Amino acid sequence: MKMILAWPEFPRVEVLDNKIMILFKNGKTQVWGIEEDSSQRDRAIKDIQEGLRAIKFLSTSLKEFVESSYVVLNEKGFSDDQNTEYISDAIHNYLTEQRALNIHKMCFPENQPTLFYVK
Repeated sequence: MKMILAWPEFPRVEVLDNKIMILFKNGKTQVWGIEEDSSQRDRAIKDIQEGLRAIKFLSTSLKEFVESSYVVLNEKGFSDDQNTEYISDAIHNYLTEQRALNIHKMCFPENQPTLFYVK
């Protein structure tokens, strides 16, 4: 199964009377907050919108990947309970490895001279 990933157009972030509003694809809106300073508001709008779209993109991508993974595991004869357990464990292992890698990078930057260098 080939996934086609696209950057989402929603949520959108707009300003209404100094209120930063989030607009969702289904037409619902949510107030994010109020920003009086127009220069900070413009930067905040961009950051909020891109952050929310990144989360939406990643959520959709993960959903498609997990659903595809279930199909493969089902074809291999695993039960739905096994699929859920294995995928949960795989995601947990990935996040644990990434945290460990990030901590290692913070503690041992590559170009920082140290008495001991562990890689």
